[in-house]
Amino acid sequence: MEATSAAGWRKETGRTLTLALPMVGAYVAELGMWWTDQAIVGRLGADELAAAGISGSVMFQGLMVSMGLLSIVAVLVGNAFGADKPEAVAGAVRQGLHIATVLSLVVMVFTWFVPNILELSGQSPVIVELGGQYVRAFLFGIAPMLYFTVLRGFVAGVSRPLIVTLITVAAIPLNLGINVVLVFGATLPLGFGSVEIPAMGIAGAAWGSTLVNWLMLAALVADTLWMPEARPYRVLAGLLRHDRHEWRTIWRLGFPVGLLGFVEGAMFVVVSMLAGLIGIATLAANQVAGNVVGLSAMIAMGIGEAAAVRVAQEMGAARPAGARMAGFVAMGLGVVIALALAVPLLIGPELLAAMFLDIDDPANAETLRIVSVLCAIAALFLVFDCVQIITVRALRGLHDTAVPAWISVAGYWVLAVPLAALLAFSLGLEGPGLWLGMAAGLAVAAVWLCLRFSRLSARGML
Repeated sequence: MEATSAAGWRKETGRTLTLALPMVGAYVAELGMWWTDQAIVGRLGADELAAAGISGSVMFQGLMVSMGLLSIVAVLVGNAFGADKPEAVAGAVRQGLHIATVLSLVVMVFTWFVPNILELSGQSPVIVELGGQYVRAFLFGIAPMLYFTVLRGFVAGVSRPLIVTLITVAAIPLNLGINVVLVFGATLPLGFGSVEIPAMGIAGAAWGSTLVNWLMLAALVADTLWMPEARPYRVLAGLLRHDRHEWRTIWRLGFPVGLLGFVEGAMFVVVSMLAGLIGIATLAANQVAGNVVGLSAMIAMGIGEAAAVRVAQEMGAARPAGARMAGFVAMGLGVVIALALAVPLLIGPELLAAMFLDIDDPANAETLRIVSVLCAIAALFLVFDCVQIITVRALRGLHDTAVPAWISVAGYWVLAVPLAALLAFSLGLEGPGLWLGMAAGLAVAAVWLCLRFSRLSARGML
């Protein structure tokens, strides 16, 4: 019995890793594309870098809510795949594309008014102007991102995530090359002469990313249409067919997921603002620690998406014990990854800081001191953050989305943010107090979510 159980755990670990590793690669590659954009815009000057960063952050709040909502397509596809219902797979994808169209229009309207939001928040006129150029040039890159999210849910739900990784990784050098040409201008030689590409400045980075988003979507559509493993599902046939039940299911399950994405992003924005009130050195140190945590979050999201799909597949196949095992395997992997990433935070914070700061500049001495302290706290933060990210997605595989969203709201906004402010300002702990408060809030949310998954998976809920 023990051998069988051990073999089952090993087999599930292999299945989860097979699904998770390509998805982790895709998420990390997407982060690499954003870093590439920032690196190119940063060569234009500090104003352009700041404008792209703050305007992009506001715009991406709308995108993250929409992408979170649409991520539920992977769960529905996983259920249908596990139950061997190819038409249900196609139905979930079709309705996901319909909803993506609606969300694209909403996010485009929101994005158009991002400069007005920046102006109302008291940003300088030059930041408002440059930020407006950036986000308004990105308008037509929104729809392909959301359509790509739906099709990514399809390939993940049928256990074919590698294609997404290949597309995203290939997009990084393409994004770099196109953006360099559009931002700085270039003369391109052709057989009959040459073409002069004018420098577009900060808007060029957005236009370049928009073009790359459409090329990525085209590649995934081609895979969906022509690869033998994908053709039987015919997900792009009958695109205008409307299924009211499936439409409502995606909205019902996906809306809390989108809300959770907003809640998570808003917490880090508020903490950054609080760090700025303490001082520039604290704000800079917070950014360094936040970038490292951002990398771990991308890895955890990849494992979490794999957990959602594996739990959904097992539930679709009427194997609740397998679903329970899949969730706990993913959580265990998250803890292992978090502990591995905590090591460099503890032993080499200066090396991490060197990625973003000139550590030999005496002017950065205070920032480096704060970075060392924040990285030590972040090593603890990582464990709770990874477990929370993975568990909330494993619960999605059980179609449990509303309650986990409220648990996260409680952890972030009832506990983490107020406690962070209390420790930082009232008790004088400043930057370390902010991170201790966040770690405490995430710890409560992570434990609460794990207990909920344990209880619901034992019942075999769906």
